[in-house]
Amino acid sequence: MTDPLHGDLTETPVRGVHEEVVRYGAEQQASIYMKRLKRRWHHKGAPRNEMQSALRILFGDDTDAIVDWLEEP
Repeated sequence: MTDPLHGDLTETPVRGVHEEVVRYGAEQQASIYMKRLKRRWHHKGAPRNEMQSALRILFGDDTDAIVDWLEEP
């Protein structure tokens, strides 16, 4: 029996496809959003407590590194 995702079911399953190149400019788009975040972080009166809570949800254990990066001029 053949499964299109796993090949022949009696063989070792295919683990997936890995692409070296990021498509559709995702990396560039993420860079734009990070720059906007940094600009907002430095804006006077920015709600930093709320932003830090959101960062903790998004980045988990990496939040401290992100906040350090945001603190840089």
